[in-house]
Amino acid sequence: MANEQLIVVSTLAYIVSVISFLCTVMSLVLIRVMKKWNGFLAILWAMAICQLVFDISFTRHITSDSSYVSSKDDFTTSLWDGLQYFGGLSVSLWTNILALVVLKVVVTYEAFNIRKNFYFLSAVALVPPLLLCVLNIALYKDHYNTGGQNDNIGQIYSYSRTASILINFVAYAIISVQAQKIGGNSVGDGEISQQQLMINELSRRMIYYPLMQTVSRIGASVYEPVYGYGPYLGNSSQNEYIWAIIYAITAPAAGIGYLIIFLMMQPYAYEQFVALLTTCKPVPAPSSSVASGSNTSPMNRKYSETMSDQ
Repeated sequence: MANEQLIVVSTLAYIVSVISFLCTVMSLVLIRVMKKWNGFLAILWAMAICQLVFDISFTRHITSDSSYVSSKDDFTTSLWDGLQYFGGLSVSLWTNILALVVLKVVVTYEAFNIRKNFYFLSAVALVPPLLLCVLNIALYKDHYNTGGQNDNIGQIYSYSRTASILINFVAYAIISVQAQKIGGNSVGDGEISQQQLMINELSRRMIYYPLMQTVSRIGASVYEPVYGYGPYLGNSSQNEYIWAIIYAITAPAAGIGYLIIFLMMQPYAYEQFVALLTTCKPVPAPSSSVASGSNTSPMNRKYSETMSDQ
């Protein structure tokens, strides 16, 4: 019975991990075939690369240990665990950056040049996860990453992911309130009306990321603190088995969700996606006026400078 439980959990995790990996690769392909580049796409590109790190390390555990998590007794396992922490946390931080950039634009009515500040944003998104990864590798013999309920590195990772989700929900709430304020102050002026439409659209889109993050952390948020950060070995209670299944399905599913969000937010990407699936060829790039949405008002240009083609 124990082996059957382990096989079921491992197989589910492997299938979802591979699908997520393919979806993440598709996101990168779509950005390439779109043949245009802006700050928003730069963030999505970086997010996809980090998601690939998570997908690969997650799948590596399955193929090498026949489980979606593995024993924490050796250096190799600590390395792959560290890469998972790096990939998962860096993706979360990139979503925070995206949410906070939109929040700044909506609250201050000022554009934010993502491309000009991309190196700084990259440091914010990559340095903390890199430090966590290095710590997990460096301390693999010092009982800080035991895999049990007292796994210090695992706890830091888990709490950081939860904090990231909360930050995105708070940012979404503030953006929504600001949208309502602008709607209440609107008195029929065309410029304000266009501004309100832009903010409403940004507000609607910003909820997708925290929702996807929440879904991908449902299993982990229960399984890890209750049953530990180590491997699922089977021969468990029914409750642990059920939560292990939920964990195996949801934890590696983020890449799938982020591709769906990308297609929802980028009509041209969706058009390319359909063309690649049906004809294996991308569609021609649209004219610059179509690509930019022909935003001619000064306020719309401010938003477009920051989040063009979002």
